Amino acid sequence: MAATTNGAGIVPITRAGDGFADIGDSIGGAGSIRYAQSNFLDELPGVAFAMITLAYVVASLVSLL
Repeated sequence: MAATTNGAGIVPITRAGDGFADIGDSIGGAGSIRYAQSNFLDELPGVAFAMITLAYVVASLVSLL
């Protein structure tokens, strides 16, 4: 039994952080500001959920009094 190949290989997987490679070089530059803004916007849903949960817990405890 003989097998033939067409020379195809495995495609290398690139790291997700490669797009931000210049951030280390430009500390305080436009790249790091965009990265910081992106991280801040990613955290907003969690902060909103935490505030709503905290308000619910406080309101529940106040209603027990």
